[in-house]
Amino acid sequence: MIPLAFATCPYCQSPTEYVDSAKIYKTSYGPALACSRFPFCDSYVGCHTATGLPKGTVANKYLRLWRKKAHAVFDALWAPATGVPLFKRSAAYFWLAEAIGVPLEDCHIGMMDAAKCAQVVDACVKHTASPVVPPSSGVYVDWLMPHGWVLRGKRVTSCHMYAATLDLEPLHLLAERIGLERRWLDAKGLVPHYDLTEGKRALALAAGAQPIDDRAGFARIYRPIRDMWLAEKGRAGAIRDAAIWSPLP
Repeated sequence: MIPLAFATCPYCQSPTEYVDSAKIYKTSYGPALACSRFPFCDSYVGCHTATGLPKGTVANKYLRLWRKKAHAVFDALWAPATGVPLFKRSAAYFWLAEAIGVPLEDCHIGMMDAAKCAQVVDACVKHTASPVVPPSSGVYVDWLMPHGWVLRGKRVTSCHMYAATLDLEPLHLLAERIGLERRWLDAKGLVPHYDLTEGKRALALAAGAQPIDDRAGFARIYRPIRDMWLAEKGRAGAIRDAAIWSPLP
């Protein structure tokens, strides 16, 4: 049975039907979903071999070309032909969803129109061309935990990104690269930091931030940073108190 979302051709409004892909490609690669007026209406999409479900909505030649281009540049982020991938596959989808402004569950190139595919291409090309912040910049992200965040009605995990030194400029630069504004820095707590969603964490790691994935790493890396800020804020407080309580000359 064809899922309702795929049952009608968006171009001619005719019903769609499952066909052997040999009808389209001259060689059988399993089932495909095509407009019932094919080849007069040149819209179709392949199906997953394991489930037989369509890989997306049926598409005409123009949209198929855009989807192919979008997949090529996006897949190169997590499965490049050469070199080191910028993301793991799951993290790449988190990043893409945030980059083009769609919910993660709707982030499927096979469901996108040409305009959205163009957004995918633009986002991926810009991200690939952006200079990577070197790991030596001393920016860290800890692991994802439930901190009470709710996005789009769902509880989500989040984490923190902070600098290893009192100089916050590398932290700000990396934050700006992943789409955060400097005014979002949380400086009210002990250690100044940015709060990150799972997708933003993936972006930060791809941009050069270093992960803290366990408590041993947390103790080794975060505690010296915490102690550094304790000393700094204690010194600033002592200077402030001295200025307040010192008698006037």
